[in-house]
Amino acid sequence: MNKKLLTFTLAVLFSLPNAYALDLGHEVTLKGFGTLGIVNNSTNDADFVTNPLSQPNGPGRTESLSLNTDSRLGLQMDWQAIQRLSFTAQAVSKQGPDNSWVPELQLGFAKIKVLSDLEIRGGRIRPAILMLTDYLDIFYANPWIRQPTEFYSMVPVASHIEGVDLLYRPQTGPVNWLIQPYYGNAEVSATNNMTLNAKHMAGINISASLDDFTLRASYTHMYATMTNPQFNSFALPVLTQLCGFDPAVCTQRSNLTLAESDLSIVALGANLG
Repeated sequence: MNKKLLTFTLAVLFSLPNAYALDLGHEVTLKGFGTLGIVNNSTNDADFVTNPLSQPNGPGRTESLSLNTDSRLGLQMDWQAIQRLSFTAQAVSKQGPDNSWVPELQLGFAKIKVLSDLEIRGGRIRPAILMLTDYLDIFYANPWIRQPTEFYSMVPVASHIEGVDLLYRPQTGPVNWLIQPYYGNAEVSATNNMTLNAKHMAGINISASLDDFTLRASYTHMYATMTNPQFNSFALPVLTQLCGFDPAVCTQRSNLTLAESDLSIVALGANLG
C-alpha cells in the first residue's frame, strides 16, 4: 500500500497597522504572527511530528487530521526605552511536550546599542546555531512549509538560551557581515517528563551577504545532560547490575546515559533570494 503524508498549511498573518506592528505609544510596539496548519497522515503506524522531543503526538496513529504539528500563535512586544536601550519579549503558544498550549516566553532580552554597527543582548535569547534559527516559529518566512525536520529536530536547544550575545555588523565594500558570538545555558522540557540541559554553550555565527546571496558558518560547543526518569528508575539499575558480568553492557550503559556529554555542532548554509 502506498502510504503518503499529506500536509495542508494555511498561514495566517495577524495583520496590524504599520507593517503588522501596532504602535501603543511611549515607544512600545506590539507585533503578531501565527500559522494554522492542518496535517493529514494516511498511515496509522506512527504519528508524524516535527520534533520527537517536543511534540508528544501528531497525525497518524493518534488521529488522521491534526492541528498540532504546525499551528502556533505568537506575540512580540518591543520597547525603545531610550535611544540606545531597548527591551523585547516574545511569547508563543504551540503544542508542548505535555500536550498543552500554554504560551511560553521564547525571547526576553535587553539590547544595548554600543556603536552604530555593534549591539549587545542579554537575557533569554535565541542562539544562532542554524541558518533559520531566527524563524523557528514564523513558518511563512521559510521557503518551505516548515524547516527540514530531519535537520532542525537534532538541535532541541535552538529555541532559546539564558545568556548574552554580541551583534557586530561591519561592511567591506558591497559585502555586509554579521559576526555573532554568544554564550549561555539552556533547559528544555521534552516528552515523557524528560529534560535536556545544555551548560556553558558557547558559539559564534559568521555570515556574509552580497545583494540577495548569504553565506553563513557557525560553530557551537556545549555540555549536554539528558534526564530521563523512566530510564533512570528501571533500565539504568538493571544495566548497572549486569555491568559486573558483561563488559559490553558497561559500554552500552555509557552510550545510553547522556550526562555532561561534550557536544559540538558545525553548520554551513547558503541562501539565495
